[in-house]
Amino acid sequence: MGLRNLPTDVARTLTSLIDDAEPDRISSCSLTRLSDACQITLLSFAAGESVSDEEYPADTMYYLLEGCASITFAQEGRAPVPLAAGEVFLVPAGVRHAVEPAGAIKLLQLSL
Repeated sequence: MGLRNLPTDVARTLTSLIDDAEPDRISSCSLTRLSDACQITLLSFAAGESVSDEEYPADTMYYLLEGCASITFAQEGRAPVPLAAGEVFLVPAGVRHAVEPAGAIKLLQLSL
């Protein structure tokens, strides 16, 4: 399976490809999923939503499209990494972490 859910008629912004999440929800739009170790996903978090600690078998890049968030780590003593719109951050494979938005956000997650 290759890329999907991308425009082929006109160019669009990534943020327009996913609606704002409804209250108390996180929405996702898969752009590809070749395996657990190779996936591209757009995520939209409603204000007040977050994800618990997760760990991926591949390096995971987060590109914040809208809003502000932090990447937090299960490893004791590791400081959270703040992200603003337009910023990117890489979490190496096997590192437990969470995404904690400060309000509603849109995020591109790429795992390879």
